[in-house]
Amino acid sequence: MDEPVKTMSTTVEALPARARFSLRATEADAAAAGEALAVPLGATIGEIAVAGDRRSLRLGPDEWVLVAPLEDAAPMAGAFAASGIAGSLVEISNREVSFAVSGPAAEDLLAHGCPRDLSRMAPGRGARTVFDGLSVVLWHVEDGFEVDVWRSYAPFLEALLTAAQRELAVTV
Repeated sequence: MDEPVKTMSTTVEALPARARFSLRATEADAAAAGEALAVPLGATIGEIAVAGDRRSLRLGPDEWVLVAPLEDAAPMAGAFAASGIAGSLVEISNREVSFAVSGPAAEDLLAHGCPRDLSRMAPGRGARTVFDGLSVVLWHVEDGFEVDVWRSYAPFLEALLTAAQRELAVTV
């Protein structure tokens, strides 16, 4: 008798709009910037730091991306401006959208378009990477992954993720 067919389930969903910022600051100013923005800034590249509904991902030696509830955008920008920190905080809320990818086959689904070995990316880590040629920011959160992509590419990414879901659902 043949082995039973196994299916792998995943969920892909568009996430609600959020406040997003690109922060550039020196290592010396990182702690003060995090304090002003009320979100810690990861000490190592790829580290996600969380404070309530706010979180940051360190993308490079002097670069972080910040995510917060949409209503926090103006207060965060104001607090950074008032801090006097020599750095750059640019709101990118309208530039990007996010998709949540969760379920037992989330890594397999993302492997359809992402060249990274996601099994080596622990929860609480993230990176700027590519998905089928698209520049994305990938967050490995507790219950799966979040993929940030420029808004104009969102329909294409969603179609790619949906096609990968169908492919995974056929058989293992």
